[in-house]
Amino acid sequence: MRRTALDSALAVVFLMANLGVAAQLDTPHAANSVVVIEGRLRHKQVYGPPGWGETPRLDSKFTVYYLELRQAMSPQQLKLPPSKHADNSYSQVQLYCEFEGCDEFMRKHSNHIVLASGSAAYALEPNDVYPVTMTVAAMGTK
Repeated sequence: MRRTALDSALAVVFLMANLGVAAQLDTPHAANSVVVIEGRLRHKQVYGPPGWGETPRLDSKFTVYYLELRQAMSPQQLKLPPSKHADNSYSQVQLYCEFEGCDEFMRKHSNHIVLASGSAAYALEPNDVYPVTMTVAAMGTK
């Protein structure tokens, strides 16, 4: 089915209505400012503990969902805090769910263009595969 400008506008309104939720997030992946990004939803399996890929026979695996952005974004555009990475641009953002039904949405819409709203941050945890992560408060198709 072909999307119209009205469908796109409704998706943005849906995301904007949920921005208040993202502002209240209190997780290691949450920054202070909310940003809306667009891209192709992708996923891949990666190795986890104990060896994070150095001992594949023993290592666990987990699925990482990320957005492949249509255009690379600067830290300022992603509303990231000031850092030594200010001159970088990022074309992938790893996603963490914070809303009910998010996991199901991501499985169903993998490889589709989506809009996501939430708080972006620099990678902090061992399971952060990409340098930028986003705690997602709302997500919709475009």
